[in-house]
Amino acid sequence: IYYMEMAPGMPSKLEKVERVLVHTFDMSIAGCVDCTHEREYTILFSDPELAQKNAYQLWDYAAKRKELDNLKKVSFLPEKEHLEEVYNDKYGMIFKWIPMFYFQDRGVCEQILASSVRALLPEGILFLVGPRAIKGLFEHYNLDCLYSDLMMNMPFYRQHLKMCPENLINQDITVFLAEKRNPSETKKESEVSPSLSSSESEPQVNPVSEPIIPLRNFNREN
Repeated sequence: IYYMEMAPGMPSKLEKVERVLVHTFDMSIAGCVDCTHEREYTILFSDPELAQKNAYQLWDYAAKRKELDNLKKVSFLPEKEHLEEVYNDKYGMIFKWIPMFYFQDRGVCEQILASSVRALLPEGILFLVGPRAIKGLFEHYNLDCLYSDLMMNMPFYRQHLKMCPENLINQDITVFLAEKRNPSETKKESEVSPSLSSSESEPQVNPVSEPIIPLRNFNREN
């Protein structure tokens, strides 16, 4: 939310968002759902206990604000059973956290980014937490970075350190707020630059050759 408030023109962009996907944010699901507006939220979870806890916090918070009606389109789904069907749909906003144990695997990180971009509508918003270096792939996947910062520099974490100075964090974790370019705008740019063709306006991922999107408990074969 902090970055959404900082980005220029974000309130008007959020007004257009009707469908939201939240994935691998098990620890902070409730913080990804805006109770003030009715939207269709699809939440993929891997930890049932955390999902139940977040659902309770979310419903309790909305009830106190008399905004429960805005949550009638919020769905919690186990990722193992619904991962493929969910990513075959389209969303105006996606919250995605790349698990830290994939940070050193460029191929898996790019695959996760590609899957997220493919599920994002043109001019859709991507709230991504991942390794700092993944920003280098944004141009290839037609993403404009609206804001980015290391998590260790974020105000809420600095405040947390004052209370729990012994806590450590992976210094590479970066929070990104990005927007997917409109294909029509990308096409206009390609017409100006002869080095780009219209077929390159949006990177295509072969659904046959692409590996399955890794789950948080995924173990790759050697």
